[in-house]
Amino acid sequence: INSKRMKIRKEDGTPEDIFLDFYFEPIKDENGLTSGILAMGLDVTNQVLALKDLEEALKTRDQFLSVASHELK
Repeated sequence: INSKRMKIRKEDGTPEDIFLDFYFEPIKDENGLTSGILAMGLDVTNQVLALKDLEEALKTRDQFLSVASHELK
């Protein structure tokens, strides 16, 4: 996961972790020279948390299958 974890404070003051992907693009002028940089942060918190849940589920499944296989032998 290349997303960056950031801590923010909600309106009520409680801290919250969010995950952001950052993208950068040069802004070129009519001569092709870079005149600036466009920076964008995309909130991917839901995707990162879903991926972590999936990884945990797969780990649990693998542990179950290992125990079940051992017991069947």
